[in-house]
Amino acid sequence: MKGPALGLAALLAALGCSSLPAELEPFDGTFDYVAFDSDGARVLEGRLVLNVGEDGSVTGTWEIDWAPGADQNTVVGPQVGNGSLVGNVTDGDLFANLNPQIADNNVFLRGTYVGNQIAGAWDYSTLAGSTVGDFTAAKR
Repeated sequence: MKGPALGLAALLAALGCSSLPAELEPFDGTFDYVAFDSDGARVLEGRLVLNVGEDGSVTGTWEIDWAPGADQNTVVGPQVGNGSLVGNVTDGDLFANLNPQIADNNVFLRGTYVGNQIAGAWDYSTLAGSTVGDFTAAKR
């Protein structure tokens, strides 16, 4: 790009204008993550960074640790630590795999954007079965 086109592109980037369709924009960004066990007890806290493509594809990163005072014997799967994630947004719903590089032993997030957060369920899935809980991810 040269001249006025380059200036306009720089201005739009500086103003934070997104080329994402409006229905995808809420899912793009940094979120404070909180996970609850099946009894509703807070067990995990952390951060999700979601990068949404124009086609609804999602890539990103996560950093999650035990919530203060949480029972660290609670089965939550490999969602303690950090890593990359992949997924998609379809019809206002997020699906994300926190462990895309692993064939078994995965944590999946399924949620809907409501208000200023994504709310839904996490599912720790293995060949032996699954463990589930709820989560919220509030946009920063």
